Amino acid sequence: MSNELKIGIWCLIGNLEKFGYNHIQDIVLQSFCSFADKVVLISSSRDANVVVKSPKIQLISSSQTWFDLDEKSNEHYSIDKLVANSNLGSDILEENSCDIALNLSINQYIPETKFESIRRYIQDFFQTNKPFTWLYKMYQCGSQLFDADVRLPWVFNLHHRKRYMVAPDSTLYFRKWLFWHSTEKVAIQSGSFKDFNGISIVDVLGEFTEKECETLWTFVKDRGGYNPESKPMFSVNGVYCHDEYLKYMAHKLKLKHPSSEPLDTFGAAICKRSRPEFVCHELLRRIQS
Repeated sequence: MSNELKIGIWCLIGNLEKFGYNHIQDIVLQSFCSFADKVVLISSSRDANVVVKSPKIQLISSSQTWFDLDEKSNEHYSIDKLVANSNLGSDILEENSCDIALNLSINQYIPETKFESIRRYIQDFFQTNKPFTWLYKMYQCGSQLFDADVRLPWVFNLHHRKRYMVAPDSTLYFRKWLFWHSTEKVAIQSGSFKDFNGISIVDVLGEFTEKECETLWTFVKDRGGYNPESKPMFSVNGVYCHDEYLKYMAHKLKLKHPSSEPLDTFGAAICKRSRPEFVCHELLRRIQS
């Protein structure tokens, strides 16, 4: 780890067993712990089922972070709760004297081969004294990597913690100069970011069964009412339809550019553990046909 900067990661989690993240969570968390000085997991579920134990990991799971219960005592998905948990994760890393925070997910890993290049990228960013910068993402589906084509403003300078707030797929940037105040929303961006493959984290797609996929998207439904006018994703007549999910994801993958880059240790471990019935293999079949 860098002697100059203390780097932290916060990661939102739910019930890792129910939604299929149990298949790769240990590999993902090993990646986090190998790279960062501090890893904060914030659970929205009363049953997180975290299997990795490390002195670097701090699990936050309490009534403050949990989803509310409905009339049947089932947890109710809420974007607002996830936003609050994200900002709590940033606050906790600041309280633990971290200089930098990365906002990552439990289905993402930092390639071991890119540790040093990402650290240099972070070091260069920190020297600019800006509040945040871009986190670049490649994707992995089965054994196939795809060039980076997404970036989020989710690398944070914690010395400027009061100048921003994390929001869904974005960051709210607070500007102030004398009597002038404004809030700028810096949102997720898609594009050709192949030149940034060397500093990209990897988002893993489809390492779960059809049933686990259905359970996840039935739970998410309309994404917690964040956009009241939007229809539930991957549904037919309000009921989850797995073929709609496959069509949507296959279409997204066909727009991505396959990378010739080999999988690193963590990506290869995920690939080796993958099972024939996992969704990723059906997605690969669809884009290759």
